[in-house]
Amino acid sequence: AYRSRLKLYQRFGTYNTGSYHTGFSLGNRALSLDFGTGKGSSRQYYENADDADILKDFSNRFISAGYRPFSKTELKYYQVGSGRAYHNHYTGDSIGSSLTMNTLKLEHDSETLGELELYLSSQQTEGEDDISQLQTERDDTHTITGFNYRLPIDNGYLELFMDRSLKAADWTTSGGDISLVRDHLSLSGSFGLTQSKTRKGFEIKDFVVSINSNIVEDK
Repeated sequence: AYRSRLKLYQRFGTYNTGSYHTGFSLGNRALSLDFGTGKGSSRQYYENADDADILKDFSNRFISAGYRPFSKTELKYYQVGSGRAYHNHYTGDSIGSSLTMNTLKLEHDSETLGELELYLSSQQTEGEDDISQLQTERDDTHTITGFNYRLPIDNGYLELFMDRSLKAADWTTSGGDISLVRDHLSLSGSFGLTQSKTRKGFEIKDFVVSINSNIVEDK
């Protein structure tokens, strides 16, 4: 936000239902720090039944930070975490999951050197399910690294892109174990020229060369 502010949100409802979220920012022209957290829950009841309640809970939080040493250069960090839980006493089913994600990104814009974005992001999801006859423990991860670059030139441009995504899943279930690893590398580059029409008749206005490559490995 690069400024200071405070927010608070509160909701009330019947059946013990409610949620809240609060967040604040501290910052000036060059620095920014943001933090927020929230929780919520709801309860559902059945008449003439013992231990037949349905419970739902969730929580979330985020932290973000920014640094702008120059007007067109910015370093950003973002972390988010969330959790959900569901339990049904009537059927005996339960579901739980949690997510944590961290992202770091550098952006730079220069009239002479072009526009550059560098980024790194990691995500982890964990969960446990107990539904009917199926029990599952889940552990998933996802990591992304890459960059985008664009250089404007006279009557044209040059663009380069690279992105690598590494996904992994490790599930333990009552019906068997599942394991997955996927490595996806994407590369592309393009060079383009354009010109205004100068005479009547046939004339080449745009010329673009594009090269793309995708490499996927699964295990």
